[in-house]
Amino acid sequence: RTLWEEDLRANRQLWTPNGIQDQTPRWVKLFCRSMKSDWREALASMDRIQIGPAGAISSLHVENARAHAWFGQIQGRRAFVLFPPGDSPNLSPEGISDGSEDRRDLEERTRYSALDVLRPSKAYKDFKRCHAHVAVLQPGQILVLPEGWWVYSVTLDPSVTLHRRFWNATNKRGICEELEAMFREQFESLPEEGGRER
Repeated sequence: RTLWEEDLRANRQLWTPNGIQDQTPRWVKLFCRSMKSDWREALASMDRIQIGPAGAISSLHVENARAHAWFGQIQGRRAFVLFPPGDSPNLSPEGISDGSEDRRDLEERTRYSALDVLRPSKAYKDFKRCHAHVAVLQPGQILVLPEGWWVYSVTLDPSVTLHRRFWNATNKRGICEELEAMFREQFESLPEEGGRER
């Protein structure tokens, strides 16, 4: 058995930090069964192993579909700079901000900023009003990011991080947006009516 399969059998609780309420598996199974699609594949798409050299940057963004997220550091150190949702107007956000989540594919960020928080340009005058929170993760440590928080990160060493997005009662509307985007991506990949085998 792979570790991912063991985590799946444990209802995604094998690696999840204590106290986290993750209802994602339940909702993904329900949706995928009704759509006759593979719920395991859909659930796996919500996890990422992020591997990067020292100095790799993840630009300032908010998780898609109102997701909460956690980052588990496996190797190396990674610094995170976080901003609460109330700082959004001061971070010069771009992209969709109304929650409509009309993205072309599941990897596309919908709320982001070109602001480099480590070297902010003078053009971002309102940045000084922001309330930055900094965390440096060591191997074995986990950072939990609530829905709507902005995150920017940089690896301080060659780094491996497990990144998992999740939904529960506090952000359940977001899982609907995520599943809709997932369905749209699958639907648009179907062949045209004339191209189907009969």
